[in-house]
Amino acid sequence: MFILYNRKFKNLFIDISSIIIDLTNLGEHFYIYFLTHQANLNKHDERIFFYILFAIGTIFILESLTLNPRLRLLISLIIEIGELFSYLLVFKGTLFGINISYFGIDEHSLILKSNTLTLVAYIFFIFEALLLIISFFLIDPEHKKRMWTIRLCGVICRLFLYIILNLNQIFFLFLNSQSPYHKIYFEILTTLSFFLGALCVDVSLDMKNKFLNENDNNDIKMGNALSQPVLSKFDFFYILICQYTPIIKSSYSPISIYWYIILFIINIFILQPITLVTMFIFSTRELKLHFQSISRYDRGIYVYSIISATILLIIIILILIMILYSLIRIRKLNIKIKPQNEFITRF
Repeated sequence: MFILYNRKFKNLFIDISSIIIDLTNLGEHFYIYFLTHQANLNKHDERIFFYILFAIGTIFILESLTLNPRLRLLISLIIEIGELFSYLLVFKGTLFGINISYFGIDEHSLILKSNTLTLVAYIFFIFEALLLIISFFLIDPEHKKRMWTIRLCGVICRLFLYIILNLNQIFFLFLNSQSPYHKIYFEILTTLSFFLGALCVDVSLDMKNKFLNENDNNDIKMGNALSQPVLSKFDFFYILICQYTPIIKSSYSPISIYWYIILFIINIFILQPITLVTMFIFSTRELKLHFQSISRYDRGIYVYSIISATILLIIIILILIMILYSLIRIRKLNIKIKPQNEFITRF
């Protein structure tokens, strides 16, 4: 009984720690952003912050290539070290005496007179590293070593998805400095999109692999069920929820499930629609007011953003309708979905 309680306590600590690390990372990103924004950097140097943020999100997804929980924690620690070094090198020029001019960065426009960035970056790093190290010794090292080929394909697909969903934000970085996309409002949306997008993509990959590894025949059963010609698009989500939910309940603690639900709702059904609507409004207005005066690149990006925003909004609305239909159907049929096994930790 004590061993079981002790294990649950360890898992709870690890799950809460991972959530705290996510929140502190987001807080750090926002603090660095506002600090650099107040420093009046030129547009080239200001874009570097978003390059770092996008690189962190991409590497974070690659972490899912391994199923070993301790190795994943080590990779997370390496990511935190790389993030610290990036901020100090790019915005302070103080990392091991490296001359930042080699990277084409104007050292005179950096925040060299401020020690706040260094202090804050180290505080966040020490706190997050401490939680990761404690979790490393508490976590159960046992893991399943199956479905690595599907996992690899999943990582590639989710990297592609992460890049596609943030492609507009990347293009916007190179617009004219007077573009509304360089204002604080949209840059905050971009920061959230880079950060939350990586978290949601990584979590969805974990859920898929836990689903496939739970039972050798689960993927075959799921494939057979979803390939029936009589199924409609609504039936696809209905079966997906019925088959998927028990695996999610058995693979994650309740606190992690609620956290992931919050992340998905905020990112997919709040942040993305707001961003897409903003893109549609901004781009349409810029084309109306400055069509002749803006460059060809800006004009092309505005047109592309209007088309892509419209398509993605339609897709999100359709998915939301299908999910709501499936949930209502499950409720009407009074289907009870129970977890299969005791939950394990996020890592």
